[in-house]
Amino acid sequence: MHLTHETLRGVYSWFRECYPAEGCGLIDGDGRWVPVANVAPDPARSFLMAPGVAQAHGARAILHSHPDDWHCPTRTDMEAQAASGLPWGIVWIGARSVLPPFWWDGRPRDPTGQGWRSGVHDCFNLIRWGLSLHGVVVPDVPRRPMSAVESRAMIRAQVGQLHGLEVDDPYRAGDVLLFGREAPHLGIIEPSGQVWHHPGPVSSDYAPECLPVRTPLDALRRGAHEAGTLLHPAPLSEAAAAE
Repeated sequence: MHLTHETLRGVYSWFRECYPAEGCGLIDGDGRWVPVANVAPDPARSFLMAPGVAQAHGARAILHSHPDDWHCPTRTDMEAQAASGLPWGIVWIGARSVLPPFWWDGRPRDPTGQGWRSGVHDCFNLIRWGLSLHGVVVPDVPRRPMSAVESRAMIRAQVGQLHGLEVDDPYRAGDVLLFGREAPHLGIIEPSGQVWHHPGPVSSDYAPECLPVRTPLDALRRGAHEAGTLLHPAPLSEAAAAE
């Protein structure tokens, strides 16, 4: 979502006033910025708008700040965004600096040229985007913080069971590869034998220098978590193999 410089000045001014607590507000039905009081019991760690505020203003989007905290949405943020059905933006703010808002709306986002941001631009988003280009819808999942065991369970539930994927061997173009012995990771096998994936740091939620890459399949198979891959539905595998 694009905000004018004047609107951003209003957003930053309000969030600085709220700092070190989380600030919140919305873009109303006319595209105007509306600051909203944070009525959360612990406003330093979360935000909550009074019931009915967003509806009363015909909200088009929700914004809140993360003071000295995560550069990505929390699991609670992702759950609340999904429930609202609106685009959400987060502004990171510190004592002396502020970063422009980043947005997400639950839809897969083109990862090309985008740095790693957990929950927004990560390996799960990349495979959601890649599959969406072939008409395969993989729902978004609130996913941080999440242990390695939880991550593998989520991958199997959302990618495997819902879309008829199964573990198989050998690998084929168009398959989704699950690999990584400690932290599970996903990529898409391309007809060239390269795997398109979005690596990120294990210890950080935000790494703008970590961009999507293509890596030879053989180099990744040695680190595969299982002896197979998560396969696309047949129409997608056939289409990918024909390219």
